[in-house]
Amino acid sequence: MLRFWDLPRAYEDLTWAMDHALQHIQDQQKIINSLEDIYPESLINEIIDLRVSFTNENEWTATRKVWADHFNFDEEEITPEMGWSKRMEVDGYADFIQIVPAKFLTKQENDDDFDRQVDSHVTYDPIADGDLLDVVHHYLYDLKERGLYEKEIHKEAH
Repeated sequence: MLRFWDLPRAYEDLTWAMDHALQHIQDQQKIINSLEDIYPESLINEIIDLRVSFTNENEWTATRKVWADHFNFDEEEITPEMGWSKRMEVDGYADFIQIVPAKFLTKQENDDDFDRQVDSHVTYDPIADGDLLDVVHHYLYDLKERGLYEKEIHKEAH
Protein backbone atom coordinates (compact mmCIF):
# COMPACT_ATOMS: atom_id res chain seq x y z
CA MET A 1 0.00 0.00 0.00
CA LEU A 2 1.23 3.47 -0.82
CA ARG A 3 2.00 5.75 2.04
CA PHE A 4 0.62 9.25 1.85
CA TRP A 5 4.06 10.90 1.56
CA ASP A 6 4.90 8.64 -1.41
CA LEU A 7 2.09 10.14 -3.52
CA PRO A 8 4.04 13.16 -4.86
CA ARG A 9 6.85 10.87 -5.99
CA ALA A 10 4.38 8.42 -7.57
CA TYR A 11 2.68 11.32 -9.37
CA GLU A 12 6.05 12.55 -10.66
CA ASP A 13 6.96 9.06 -11.90
CA LEU A 14 3.58 8.67 -13.60
CA THR A 15 3.97 12.05 -15.33
CA TRP A 16 7.46 11.13 -16.50
CA ALA A 17 6.23 7.76 -17.78
CA MET A 18 3.31 9.38 -19.64
CA ASP A 19 5.59 11.95 -21.30
CA HIS A 20 7.97 9.30 -22.54
CA ALA A 21 5.24 6.85 -23.57
CA LEU A 22 3.50 9.55 -25.58
CA GLN A 23 6.76 10.57 -27.24
CA HIS A 24 7.48 6.92 -28.09
CA ILE A 25 4.03 6.51 -29.65
CA GLN A 26 4.55 9.63 -31.74
CA ASP A 27 7.99 8.45 -32.88
CA GLN A 28 6.55 5.08 -33.92
CA GLN A 29 3.68 6.78 -35.74
CA LYS A 30 6.17 8.90 -37.74
CA ILE A 31 8.03 5.74 -38.78
CA ILE A 32 4.80 4.00 -39.81
CA ASN A 33 3.62 7.05 -41.77
CA SER A 34 6.94 7.34 -43.59
CA LEU A 35 6.83 3.65 -44.55
CA GLU A 36 3.23 3.94 -45.73
CA ASP A 37 4.19 6.94 -47.85
CA ILE A 38 7.13 5.16 -49.46
CA TYR A 39 5.75 1.67 -50.15
CA PRO A 40 2.48 1.92 -52.02
CA GLU A 41 2.92 5.01 -54.13
CA SER A 42 6.45 4.52 -55.39
CA LEU A 43 6.35 0.75 -55.89
CA ILE A 44 2.85 0.60 -57.27
CA ASN A 45 3.58 3.40 -59.74
CA GLU A 46 6.69 1.54 -60.84
CA ILE A 47 4.71 -1.67 -61.33
CA ILE A 48 2.13 0.27 -63.36
CA ASP A 49 4.90 1.72 -65.56
CA LEU A 50 6.37 -1.75 -66.08
CA ARG A 51 2.98 -3.20 -67.05
CA VAL A 52 2.46 -0.43 -69.59
CA SER A 53 5.97 -0.91 -70.99
CA PHE A 54 5.98 -4.70 -71.25
CA THR A 55 2.34 -5.56 -71.99
CA ASN A 56 -0.26 -4.28 -74.39
CA GLU A 57 -2.17 -2.61 -71.54
CA ASN A 58 -2.82 1.11 -71.54
CA GLU A 59 -2.24 3.21 -68.42
CA TRP A 60 -5.92 3.10 -67.40
CA THR A 61 -6.10 -0.71 -67.51
CA ALA A 62 -2.69 -1.23 -65.89
CA THR A 63 -3.46 1.19 -63.06
CA ARG A 64 -6.77 -0.48 -62.31
CA LYS A 65 -5.28 -3.99 -62.36
CA VAL A 66 -2.32 -3.14 -60.13
CA TRP A 67 -4.42 -1.32 -57.53
CA ALA A 68 -7.10 -4.05 -57.64
CA ASP A 69 -4.41 -6.66 -56.95
CA HIS A 70 -3.01 -4.50 -54.15
CA PHE A 71 -6.41 -4.32 -52.42
CA ASN A 72 -7.35 -7.90 -53.32
CA PHE A 73 -10.36 -6.54 -55.18
CA ASP A 74 -12.00 -8.57 -57.94
CA GLU A 75 -13.83 -6.20 -60.30
CA GLU A 76 -16.03 -9.05 -61.54
CA GLU A 77 -17.72 -9.24 -58.12
CA ILE A 78 -19.42 -5.90 -58.85
CA THR A 79 -22.61 -6.32 -60.87
CA PRO A 80 -24.85 -3.60 -62.30
CA GLU A 81 -27.82 -4.59 -60.15
CA MET A 82 -25.92 -4.24 -56.86
CA GLY A 83 -26.81 -1.30 -54.67
CA TRP A 84 -24.26 1.05 -53.11
CA SER A 85 -24.19 -0.70 -49.73
CA LYS A 86 -23.66 -4.10 -51.37
CA ARG A 87 -20.81 -2.71 -53.50
CA MET A 88 -19.18 -1.29 -50.35
CA GLU A 89 -19.22 -4.79 -48.84
CA VAL A 90 -17.18 -6.27 -51.71
CA ASP A 91 -13.67 -7.04 -50.47
CA GLY A 92 -11.26 -4.20 -51.28
CA TYR A 93 -13.77 -2.07 -53.22
CA ALA A 94 -14.00 0.82 -50.74
CA ASP A 95 -10.20 1.06 -50.52
CA PHE A 96 -9.90 0.81 -54.29
CA ILE A 97 -12.26 3.71 -55.04
CA GLN A 98 -10.77 5.79 -52.24
CA ILE A 99 -7.11 5.48 -53.29
CA VAL A 100 -7.14 5.09 -57.08
CA PRO A 101 -7.04 8.52 -58.80
CA ALA A 102 -10.46 9.56 -60.11
CA LYS A 103 -9.31 9.62 -63.74
CA PHE A 104 -8.82 5.84 -63.55
CA LEU A 105 -12.28 5.13 -62.09
CA THR A 106 -15.54 4.59 -63.91
CA LYS A 107 -18.40 7.05 -63.43
CA GLN A 108 -20.12 4.58 -61.10
CA GLU A 109 -16.96 4.19 -59.01
CA ASN A 110 -16.49 7.97 -58.77
CA ASP A 111 -20.12 8.32 -57.70
CA ASP A 112 -19.65 5.56 -55.12
CA ASP A 113 -16.55 7.30 -53.76
CA PHE A 114 -18.49 10.56 -53.45
CA ASP A 115 -21.30 8.74 -51.62
CA ARG A 116 -18.72 7.04 -49.36
CA GLN A 117 -17.23 10.43 -48.47
CA VAL A 118 -20.66 11.94 -47.75
CA ASP A 119 -21.58 8.91 -45.62
CA SER A 120 -18.31 9.20 -43.68
CA HIS A 121 -18.88 12.90 -43.10
CA VAL A 122 -22.48 12.49 -41.95
CA THR A 123 -21.79 9.54 -39.65
CA TYR A 124 -18.46 10.83 -38.29
CA ASP A 125 -18.15 10.47 -34.52
CA PRO A 126 -14.87 11.83 -33.09
CA ILE A 127 -15.07 9.58 -30.05
CA ALA A 128 -16.00 6.35 -31.81
CA ASP A 129 -13.66 7.04 -34.75
CA GLY A 130 -10.68 7.92 -32.56
CA ASP A 131 -7.68 5.67 -32.13
CA LEU A 132 -5.86 4.87 -28.90
CA LEU A 133 -3.61 7.91 -29.23
CA ASP A 134 -6.72 10.11 -29.41
CA VAL A 135 -7.96 8.53 -26.17
CA VAL A 136 -4.60 9.27 -24.52
CA HIS A 137 -4.80 12.90 -25.66
CA HIS A 138 -8.35 13.16 -24.32
CA TYR A 139 -7.40 11.99 -20.84
CA LEU A 140 -4.20 14.05 -20.79
CA TYR A 141 -6.23 17.12 -21.73
CA ASP A 142 -8.64 16.43 -18.85
CA LEU A 143 -5.72 16.05 -16.43
CA LYS A 144 -4.15 19.26 -17.72
CA GLU A 145 -7.42 21.17 -17.33
CA ARG A 146 -7.64 20.03 -13.69
CA GLY A 147 -4.05 21.12 -13.09
CA LEU A 148 -2.81 17.57 -12.58
CA TYR A 149 -0.65 17.32 -15.70
CA GLU A 150 1.68 20.17 -16.56
CA LYS A 151 3.45 19.13 -19.78
CA GLU A 152 2.32 20.39 -23.16
CA ILE A 153 0.11 17.92 -25.00
CA HIS A 154 1.70 17.04 -28.35
CA LYS A 155 -0.42 16.38 -31.43
CA GLU A 156 2.37 15.79 -33.97
CA ALA A 157 1.45 12.17 -34.62
CA HIS A 158 -1.65 13.03 -36.63
